[in-house]
Amino acid sequence: MALGRFSDENLALTATLGGGVWSPVLPLANLKDQSRFISAPARQMFPNDPTKARIEAVLERDRTINLVAVMFHTLGLTAEYRLTVAGPGGTLAAPLHTGDWTPVHGRMFPSVNLPWEEPNWWLGSGRPEDLVLYPRHLWIVLRPGLKVSAVRIEFRDPEAAWFDIGGLWIASAWSPTFNFDHGRELGLDARSLADETPSGRVIHEERVGRRRLTVSWSMLEASEALKLFDAGARCGTKNPVLLLPDVDDPVALIREAFPATFEKPPAPRRGRKFETLVNATLKEIIA
Repeated sequence: MALGRFSDENLALTATLGGGVWSPVLPLANLKDQSRFISAPARQMFPNDPTKARIEAVLERDRTINLVAVMFHTLGLTAEYRLTVAGPGGTLAAPLHTGDWTPVHGRMFPSVNLPWEEPNWWLGSGRPEDLVLYPRHLWIVLRPGLKVSAVRIEFRDPEAAWFDIGGLWIASAWSPTFNFDHGRELGLDARSLADETPSGRVIHEERVGRRRLTVSWSMLEASEALKLFDAGARCGTKNPVLLLPDVDDPVALIREAFPATFEKPPAPRRGRKFETLVNATLKEIIA
């Protein structure tokens, strides 16, 4: 199990975005609007042309990053992406690193959970009906982190007429020396409404549920706890944060990693060295 990765600062918000050809009605600049991920995405009208279906983000200054997230996307089952980064003081024309074309959607189910006759038994990939269970987020993890000046993400989705991206997150995600405690809790808040008619018929108004993840760090150094306290001061209960509990477990990551807000700002309880406790509950952002 990898250490959980936490981020409360999105470097994409201060980056200069460009690259590709995007809808003039739903432009690339929408990726910086963290208040309307779903209703105001960036729309790509040339989904199978990587020269047009690309995002280039020039950072405000050279930064070490270890996570790039493409959030609330509508890319299909056969879609792929490729990540390119420019080194310190460099350009994307002469990149520091260019990755391989990689499927956007990885394993969603362990093969042992699937009947042998299912066509997705070997790869454990989701079906179209599985993709609608949760908002779609692409987590691109860099190990080790790289010091970069710019990032490019190219896409190709041969089966789509167009696709949307709701948000972009670039981060130097943080991990403490010791991970959060075993026993993290993943829950789902039902939001559907029910009303009963005089005759006794129950009428339902279906709404998407909201996930919540509760974790406890009980072996923090004081400075690590204060880092989480600062995150609460910075984000409050309004601005987004990210917590990826285990980047080595893609099956769980689909269900446990999502843009979220603090239910309440973290409140450290000070103890001896590596005995400071912080509890946090993260509520999913769904729109």
